[in-house]
Amino acid sequence: MGAMLQETPQWVKDCQNANKIPLLAVGLMEPTPWVPSILPVQIVKIGQFGIAVTNFEVTTMAGRRIRNTVKTVLADVVVTEVELGRLFFGSSADRCLDPDPGP
Repeated sequence: MGAMLQETPQWVKDCQNANKIPLLAVGLMEPTPWVPSILPVQIVKIGQFGIAVTNFEVTTMAGRRIRNTVKTVLADVVVTEVELGRLFFGSSADRCLDPDPGP
């Protein structure tokens, strides 16, 4: 078992501080990202209008980057405007826009 143990990188030790995670602390398990770095985006073209639909919320800057990327990729098919939309199923964090929410 001693051959399997690796020295824990200093950056992992610094992140853990007093709360050590045993498998990371002894080097048996590599740290993994908490969120995926590649997420799905569906692109719909209607005339010169493009819609990039995601199932996740993006920041203002990330939205701008998605719009610019889609606009660049679809420039050959004469898309002049791209908007971003998001679609959540079962999200309870968003405010209901019903004008008459009832009792």
